[in-house]
Amino acid sequence: MSRPYASETTSPPVPLRAIYELVAVTVLFPLLIGLAMRSPLSGSDARWAAMLGTLSYPVYVLHVPVARTLNGVLDKGLHVQVEHWAPYVGLAFLALFLPACLLADRWYDGPVRARLGGLLLPKFSKLPGRSG
Repeated sequence: MSRPYASETTSPPVPLRAIYELVAVTVLFPLLIGLAMRSPLSGSDARWAAMLGTLSYPVYVLHVPVARTLNGVLDKGLHVQVEHWAPYVGLAFLALFLPACLLADRWYDGPVRARLGGLLLPKFSKLPGRSG
């Protein structure tokens, strides 16, 4: 007999799932964000929060393509079944992936955003109804 995943044991029943998700997205998540915004951070807490904020977008964008590519290389190219090496492959992936995401933000995303901001912001500030 297989053990259910944690998400299967903690999810609401199927008929209530849509209501649960609607309440979570429209009430719970905005409430949590509002509470977090009212909590001032300083020192190492502020540095950790800034680093996690910096990591959030590159992790969101890159985790699926990088993980699938790596899984394909290991499975098809090296004939290594990733499932047999869990959780060690996942920990190694995180140990390499998170610093790579910080570097991607510093060397690619940050400069591209700065360049696009320099190109686009002057044009948008000249639109009717905008001061500047």
